[in-house]
Amino acid sequence: MTLMTETAQAQTHGEFLPYLMNRVISQINAPMQRELKRRGMTMTHWRVLGFLAERDGLIISELAERTVTDQATLSRALDRLQERGLIRRQVVEQDSRQTEIHLCPAGREQYEALVPVACAIEDWAFQRIDASQRAQLRQILETISHTLGASVEQSRSVDADDDAARSAA
Repeated sequence: MTLMTETAQAQTHGEFLPYLMNRVISQINAPMQRELKRRGMTMTHWRVLGFLAERDGLIISELAERTVTDQATLSRALDRLQERGLIRRQVVEQDSRQTEIHLCPAGREQYEALVPVACAIEDWAFQRIDASQRAQLRQILETISHTLGASVEQSRSVDADDDAARSAA
């Protein structure tokens, strides 16, 4: 049996908001990905450098959450960045199971060289959107992100409760 909501019945695939958002993001990311490829980097590398530029010394799990990257993929990206001298790993003294990631001077230079490119792409993509519309879009996207984040946290909580109930039985 297939369930169709009113929303699903009233729109074509091209009108489906997640599809439209994905298409727009792909179009915005394409020129940045070309520039990154020219520099031997990926979007994950760019995100890592960006978050470390904002807050150096993040532990891997924090970096994975911020970059929205699974830890296995992130680990490979970190290996590549470290090989290139852009980041360094440091074991946390108080907890040797955790590793902090630090931006090296070359990593900061690479990040700072890419910021104007990223800003130019954003300006190009949003050239017909005024400041108030940008602020509204940012607020809407943050609301969606918060809603989805809360949903993920709620499902993790339910899973943990289920695991605890199974263990107790």
